[in-house]
Amino acid sequence: MKVLIAPDSFKGTFSADDIALRIRDALPQALQQRAVVQPLADGGEGTVAVLAKAFQASIVKTKATAPLGDIIDADYALATQTAFIETAAASGLPLVTLTLRPDVATTFGTGEVIKDALKRGATKIIIGLGGSATIDGGAGLLQALGAKLCDENGTDVPRGNIGLEKLSVVDLSNVFQERRPEIIVASDVTNPLLGECGAVKMFGAQKGVAPSQMESFEKRLAHFADKLELAVGKSLRNKAGSGAAGGLGMALAALGGKVVSGASLVNDAVRLEEKIIDADVVITGEGKLDETSLNGKVVGNVAALCVKHHKKCIVVCGVTNLNNASGIEKIIPLFEAVPENLEQAKAQTSTRLGEKLSTIDL
Repeated sequence: MKVLIAPDSFKGTFSADDIALRIRDALPQALQQRAVVQPLADGGEGTVAVLAKAFQASIVKTKATAPLGDIIDADYALATQTAFIETAAASGLPLVTLTLRPDVATTFGTGEVIKDALKRGATKIIIGLGGSATIDGGAGLLQALGAKLCDENGTDVPRGNIGLEKLSVVDLSNVFQERRPEIIVASDVTNPLLGECGAVKMFGAQKGVAPSQMESFEKRLAHFADKLELAVGKSLRNKAGSGAAGGLGMALAALGGKVVSGASLVNDAVRLEEKIIDADVVITGEGKLDETSLNGKVVGNVAALCVKHHKKCIVVCGVTNLNNASGIEKIIPLFEAVPENLEQAKAQTSTRLGEKLSTIDL
């Protein structure tokens, strides 16, 4: 029997590669020898690592501005003239170590990473949206690339969502003066910018927006959309994925970015479907399995391909609120509830995998 182990990362604890190897090592010895490991991603955490390996890209470090203004080292990958970038590398939630500040958090650093890639000769940018600490509509990214976002006095507006309320004019004439790259936006969500399913009301809470602040954040984002749409001469706010990464999807759409499914992009790059066809059983997983896991994310995509090719699909996860799901034969949670101490949970993971998988009947 051939087993394909193809999980997403367990966010905040294990990379996709790490957890895949731990799952393999927990299987019965006979199955370990027939197991194929293929880490996956869907545009969020771990996407660059998977794509860099698939395209034999080099990892590049550059200085960038973190969400709250600290200067950090941010990684991306470069293969010939294609750059692979994660929003989280310079604008991610883990980079905010103290109090979340969605009012001032900026995507400026992600723009700096793109700028560095262009200096190194990139003509194609593949950027994964996911895990951002920001809700500035991508204003910071545009500023880093040379856009002027000014108040009525011609002064640059402050970074972050809070600065958008003073915005009077958006001028993109200095962006990509030398060469306009092809931009592919890899996203696991298709949410619009505004409304109940938009950047603020759907994702604002995880970035630190209090319920009482939702309307003011929404209003400032809508005002930015008005000015940006006026600058480019077309509607952006309702494009699929415009609300991803705190509205960064909208800014990238303004620059001509094409939104694609992050999971599908990775699947094609690693030839996942061929590997599923060649397997008898597929083990996938992620840290927290819920209904959203089945819509555009790694687990849902793997399960759909298993159904298509009549393969058994097993999901290993940290925690879950699901007992079953379409296309999934078995769900194996390692913990009954979200662990209070992630370091302890990490230390226990291999043991728990062994308890769950060492005698599994596939």
